[in-house]
Amino acid sequence: AEAMLPRPSWISVQPFALFLLFVSAAFFAGMGACLKLASGSGLPATELVLMCTVFKGVFVLMALTHVKPSCVAQGAILHRSPSQSQSIDVLMDVDTLQGADDAVAVPVIRAEEQRPLLFTPLGGPWTVQRVVIARGVCGSLAFILYSMAMKLLPLGDAITLLSLHPIFTIIFGAIFLHEPIRFIHVVVAALSLIGTICIAHPSFVFGTADTNTYRDDGPDHEEEGLGTSSYAWIGYLTAILGSFFCAIIISLIRVAGKLGVHTFQLMGSFVIFSIMTSIFFGTQGWVRQIDGLWYFPFDATIWWYILGMGAFGTCELFLISCAGQLAPAGLGSIVRSSDILFAYLCDIVVFDEIPSALKCFGVALIMTALSTIAIEQYHDRADEKEHEADHTAEQDGAVVIATETTNLLDEKPHDPTHKTAVGNAQMT
Repeated sequence: AEAMLPRPSWISVQPFALFLLFVSAAFFAGMGACLKLASGSGLPATELVLMCTVFKGVFVLMALTHVKPSCVAQGAILHRSPSQSQSIDVLMDVDTLQGADDAVAVPVIRAEEQRPLLFTPLGGPWTVQRVVIARGVCGSLAFILYSMAMKLLPLGDAITLLSLHPIFTIIFGAIFLHEPIRFIHVVVAALSLIGTICIAHPSFVFGTADTNTYRDDGPDHEEEGLGTSSYAWIGYLTAILGSFFCAIIISLIRVAGKLGVHTFQLMGSFVIFSIMTSIFFGTQGWVRQIDGLWYFPFDATIWWYILGMGAFGTCELFLISCAGQLAPAGLGSIVRSSDILFAYLCDIVVFDEIPSALKCFGVALIMTALSTIAIEQYHDRADEKEHEADHTAEQDGAVVIATETTNLLDEKPHDPTHKTAVGNAQMT
């Protein structure tokens, strides 16, 4: 993944990856704006997911056809050949070759004999494939939920709720990784819950439901224009479920990066399962009742919206699949949540929807919670680096003392003052 990023020399890998995740958040909000504009014509969200995924699939297919694997995790085939007698393009382990004799045959990967990634779109070994498959399944479900939330809710509300995934990351860490939940985590969770309630404005809390509207003037609907969505509560539910899957996705992408999975394999998995998921849900009767029936749009404006969805979505998918492998999962998840700001900016500029004071308060609470997590993650990583540096210094000191003691024993074994020197060295 690092080789695919044209990184400036003055910035290190992780900060650059976090910056690209910030850019991907802008593309994500842009895709959401185009999706909401397209769904305003009455196109079902599941059909829009299929169209957008097919657009992405064209570019992913071209990439899988031309790019070859560079390691076993990506599906490369190992060859055994003399290490010094043949030209080698990509090596599995350079250190192994440097320490090997000329006559010893070592496993190597010869790029000219590898098949394109199209033959191994899900990776090589099963341990790698299951991670790639899980990323595709969770990604496709998140995309469906996201698209449904975009259709039923204002753009800012939907993306704000979809950006709660750092909170779920903490919960997953406590359940599956047995990481301790600190008091600050409880405070952050409470702030996020209160912020979510302020944005969703549930009737059981405030007495009256929020009047979230969306355009629903497709051929299957009797009335045209703006109308109150009777399924707004489903939009809030799908947004929160979508953030749940987003937390899993970011963790899976990070794991895939450590395994050596290629960026285009992660993108290919997403495309494959998104096509299957959109077709499956698009044919379900209960989904059609909420989402509407599929139809072919003849309006050129709608196709421009769909084209924008595909362009923004492809850029976002590439950046998160590539940079997400290099950035820490916790900080990457938080930086990715900056799409809240871009979403409300689109709400104001594109849709002329001015958020209420209560919603602004809810957004402020969630942004405060996310910022608190970011600060905590930063300090935790700084403490880990300091601890590692201290541990390394202690090990180096122990090696120096052991070396000095050995030298004293070897130099003057019969000197009367020698025992005192050795004792002092050992005490030190």
